[in-house]
Amino acid sequence: DPIVLPADVLLEPVSRLSDESRRRIECEDDDFAIARPRSRVATRVIDAHAAALLGRFRTANTIVGAVIAQAQEENADPEQYLEAAIPLIERMMVDGFLVAADSPEAKAIVPTIAGGTRVGDVIVGACLQQLADVEVYQSRTRDGAWTALKIARKDTPNTRAQLDREARILRRLGAVVSPALLQATDHEGRPFLLLEWCNGVDASRAADDLRDPRMGDRSRLLALCHTIAVAYTELHARGVVHSDVHPRNILVDVDGRIRLIDFGISRELDDDARPPGRAGVAWYFEPEFAIARRADQAPPASSPAGEQYSLAALLYELFTGDTYVEFSLDKPRAYLQIAEALPLPFTRRGCEPWPDVEQVLARALAKDPAERY
Repeated sequence: DPIVLPADVLLEPVSRLSDESRRRIECEDDDFAIARPRSRVATRVIDAHAAALLGRFRTANTIVGAVIAQAQEENADPEQYLEAAIPLIERMMVDGFLVAADSPEAKAIVPTIAGGTRVGDVIVGACLQQLADVEVYQSRTRDGAWTALKIARKDTPNTRAQLDREARILRRLGAVVSPALLQATDHEGRPFLLLEWCNGVDASRAADDLRDPRMGDRSRLLALCHTIAVAYTELHARGVVHSDVHPRNILVDVDGRIRLIDFGISRELDDDARPPGRAGVAWYFEPEFAIARRADQAPPASSPAGEQYSLAALLYELFTGDTYVEFSLDKPRAYLQIAEALPLPFTRRGCEPWPDVEQVLARALAKDPAERY
């Protein structure tokens, strides 16, 4: 079936990026960056050949049609080209950069609330994130205080239960490791949450700066990772599993203070209701999840033991700048790696050995939950 790059996907040479942006990514001068602004998906860097192939999907095209055309352009064997291109195409589909041409995802996701609109007690400002189910805006109260407005998109009836659960969890956490919940109500039939504004950068960017050989500080990197671990310890002690571990859900301010965000699929351990469905970034999933998916079974509910594994995977990435194994872009193979592959030594990721840290992470990344902390 024909697939397409959504209308708002950006595919730009890295040479057009700012010097600051280029310093934060590993790239060659002729590489390209692909991004979907304000979505959950991080910017990816791809080479010029991959960019040329993806450019074939600016208009609806089949995989075979795009591959044949690009293979002819490069004087390559189409069958070999297809075999080499499949992992890239699969990754782009998983990330939402390639979608079915006739799907709603093919259209640009545009904000539905104009800047300056009053919603409840705040004035809406810039749109920070647009997803299929919710939008997040920077907003301002009457006295000028910044807030974050998280509101359901129109015609998404299932989002109400998600936002209700998130509001309940935020009240339970009491702003200890999360933003404070200021208000939870409706605007023109659309449920919304008004949250405390939290300054900071995501955990990946904070760790990048501390690993930078020009200005890095290993002791501060250790302190950052320790603080993140403590935040999740507090979260679990309060009976909540975040269920969506990845760097962009952790904000780090200039003082090193941590705030966990986005509790839309989080779980309360003492809630007897059916737990929310699983979601998230594949290589942070625990082996229990991966084994179930490989067997085509329903994955287990998120748990503190499973989230410990996910957190260890994230911390490994913050320490080294890379994933704990060399993940395949083929999802079934990646699930097998999660279930069986041992974490690589830091030296395999181009980092100085750190035996004490590696030992701690190895136990938290144990395949058997009973062998974790």
